[in-house]
Amino acid sequence: MLALTECQMGAHRIAAAAVNNPVVDWIFPSDLQQLQLEDAESENASDAYAVSTRLADDSACKNKLKKAPAAPVSSWDTYAASPALPSSALAHARDSLFPNPDAYFDRFASPIHFFRTPVTEYTVPIKTEDDRASEVPSEFDVNENDEPVLEKRRRSPRLYPPTGMGLKLPVLRVSVGEECVLRDQGEELVKLVQRSVVRDTRSEDEADRRARLTLRPGAGLWSGPFRESDWREEIGAVGAWFGRVLR
Repeated sequence: MLALTECQMGAHRIAAAAVNNPVVDWIFPSDLQQLQLEDAESENASDAYAVSTRLADDSACKNKLKKAPAAPVSSWDTYAASPALPSSALAHARDSLFPNPDAYFDRFASPIHFFRTPVTEYTVPIKTEDDRASEVPSEFDVNENDEPVLEKRRRSPRLYPPTGMGLKLPVLRVSVGEECVLRDQGEELVKLVQRSVVRDTRSEDEADRRARLTLRPGAGLWSGPFRESDWREEIGAVGAWFGRVLR
């Protein structure tokens, strides 16, 4: 997604880009599932303790027992077993492309992070003197560094492009499959780019023109053995689109 950075206003810049089922965030929903499970177990334990110690307050018990509304199922989970593009293929590609998990957070690898913070972060636990004193020394781990752990983070917006950098986001066309694991990523990218355009232009119409989402049937692929039967027509439409926006 060099189009998001190579868009310096001037004679030579990327003024338009079209992408199909882009991977804009290499931190997948499955990375969060274990963290969410641990959080849920902790909340359940807290609720059980509250119920057992506050039986006299029925209203408080009811509030504690009330379940939060179920979150919508992500496209990653819904279409994980799709033969056209299974989530396992993307997980395998990630393992092959990146030497370590820290690389997932590089904004050039996961360009969605230009517009918002990651939802997870690897941190090295800070141990106090009491923590270290309570540990049993071992000849195998005396010289080893503490391993980083994955922690959940609150999603926060980022300002992009930065003010004063002379960048103008290109006109963007994102096509995603209606039944693709990457659908949610594509939809979020378009929304965040539109938000950035609105910030600069104060016009929602201009934002809709500059960043547009196209939903394709099935996995919506342009290439490969599972590409859609009308892929030639789609490529032709993209070419015509470039002709219009670059005129």
